[in-house]
Amino acid sequence: MAYSTRHRAFHLFPCLPAELRLQIWQETLPDLDGVTLHGYKKGCWDLRDPLPEEFNDEESDALTRADKILDFRHEMLDDVHIDMPIVFVNREARSTALSWARAQGIKMDFNTDKACHVFVLPFNPWQDALFINSHKLEEFCVEPADRLAGLQLRGQSAYSNPDITQVALPHTALTSEMSVFYDLIHWFPRLEVVYIIVDIEIGADMPKHFSAEERRRAKERMKHQRWKTSQTQGHSYAWDSKDRKFVRSIGTPIGFRSMYREIEDYLTVGIAKVFAKRDVERFEIRPVLMIL
Repeated sequence: MAYSTRHRAFHLFPCLPAELRLQIWQETLPDLDGVTLHGYKKGCWDLRDPLPEEFNDEESDALTRADKILDFRHEMLDDVHIDMPIVFVNREARSTALSWARAQGIKMDFNTDKACHVFVLPFNPWQDALFINSHKLEEFCVEPADRLAGLQLRGQSAYSNPDITQVALPHTALTSEMSVFYDLIHWFPRLEVVYIIVDIEIGADMPKHFSAEERRRAKERMKHQRWKTSQTQGHSYAWDSKDRKFVRSIGTPIGFRSMYREIEDYLTVGIAKVFAKRDVERFEIRPVLMIL
């Protein structure tokens, strides 16, 4: 008689030692390695009055001279969804998953459209990256200036120093909107890393034989799914604060040679001259792949 493997199951799993069961549940949890990307959206810039406690900051002189604070309210960015199907397996799996989620800063929210609970990851300005897509580059560049327009007409000044430390841009920004780098440096003084998204790395849930149109529709459906940078990185360029110049580090080649030439040319004639006049400790441009 033929042996069927169609509905095989390991019925002795409950008999395993508790330590081994918990380790197995842990192995099924999502991989949070890599930098999570949160898409930029209009409406996060906010003009407000300085708070009393902010005058105790080390930069209080700049704050004292300013009439307003221009904030980038990153908490208004859309959360990304995290898939954790083991939550619905049994009580032990659920307890393991929820404990891990709390430690990772993942929240459980009720999705009214799906009529069920979902797990979401809020933006963390010290770990995640703000992703500015091609069609939103111009909007990003003009929005903070628009917010300040009325203030300047009244002869007032504003202070801005958002917590954003990482930003991701499509590689097309190198040719279409080079001025975006100046805007990034100006509006995000704490910026440390700019990721250049070279291409999309196809995951298991998006077959490689998809056509371009099928990929586009799939990405649209996955708008709030988690995107992240891959572990693989190409040649990167880091600011050497001692020699006051950019130094190229060798990595796994990704992308195309012309892209690297554009980066190097722009660093030489643009950003390096700006940084030479500032006290910049860390800044890096890093080409990477984006994965689902």
